[in-house]
Amino acid sequence: MTDQELPDLVEWLEMVADELDLPRDVVVPGPILKMTKDVAHGIVRPGAPTSSYLVGVALGLRLAAQSNSAEAAVPAEEQLIELSEQIRELVARTQRQAGIDPDAGE
Repeated sequence: MTDQELPDLVEWLEMVADELDLPRDVVVPGPILKMTKDVAHGIVRPGAPTSSYLVGVALGLRLAAQSNSAEAAVPAEEQLIELSEQIRELVARTQRQAGIDPDAGE
């Protein structure tokens, strides 16, 4: 298979969502990519995919709780952005505690 035959990122993630019987509106790569970059380059490389997994678990638990609640639903994309930003802030906080300027690499 050549590169020309392979899907791009969003197409691939939509294929994964279909395979896992997930709605396509959960395909929001931007926040996760920013978070994994921060984790991989700011903390430890293997922490990037495992952090993404944990954010996904947290999002799934939030969405499940939300579906059992009478309160207005918060869109999954909005919650994903919030969770990803929370981890990005954790990365910056952890770097500062270690005496590293989190903004030095930008």
